[in-house]
Amino acid sequence: MSRGGRERSLPAPSRSVPPAGPRSSVGTGCYPSFSSGIASPGEDRIHLLGNAINALVIGAVGLALASLGRGQFRALTARFEAVDRRFEGIETRIDRLEERFEARMDAFQSSLDGMRSDLTRVALAVGAGPQAAER
Repeated sequence: MSRGGRERSLPAPSRSVPPAGPRSSVGTGCYPSFSSGIASPGEDRIHLLGNAINALVIGAVGLALASLGRGQFRALTARFEAVDRRFEGIETRIDRLEERFEARMDAFQSSLDGMRSDLTRVALAVGAGPQAAER
């Protein structure tokens, strides 16, 4: 009930879609059905053959994609191995550089030790003794 005790009546919905005729039914597909409901003797074989062909095509495409993917995986593995070889070469060069640096530092240290002993001899020859360092 609405205000004033009167009931409101809603207008009847208008149908823009024509009512279903004798040829249409709810739930059917977009294409008309031409079958009479009785399967012909070879129809099952044709459906089975169609399914088998679809399965073969899908399998062939799957194998082709797997083969291509395996080739890409091999190429990627080869690239990683090449990068590993480059890093090993760089590590070898760094090791050689480290050895050369250590040899030069050893030579520098022995040269420095020689100069220190020469300076000590000169200082002793001039007459400077250990007391001069204390002054």
